[in-house]
Amino acid sequence: MADITEKSCYEILGLSDNADKEHVEKKYAMLVKQYKHKTDEYGTTNEDLEYYNRITKAYNEIMGIKGDYSEAVNNPLFSDA
Repeated sequence: MADITEKSCYEILGLSDNADKEHVEKKYAMLVKQYKHKTDEYGTTNEDLEYYNRITKAYNEIMGIKGDYSEAVNNPLFSDA
């Protein structure tokens, strides 16, 4: 996903380009939860992985996370709480 614009990142997540970061976090969490539910139930395909990578890269671009995905390990969006 080279040379993506911030606007296209918002489009990938299904948000307007003026959405605040809190809304971005909630939308991303919802998309990941849907992805996890689908892949837990039916298994993971290459298409599923591409989708996950696309939404994650868009989220990271908007949130300013560059290349280091170690922050995602401790991200509260992925907790079961």
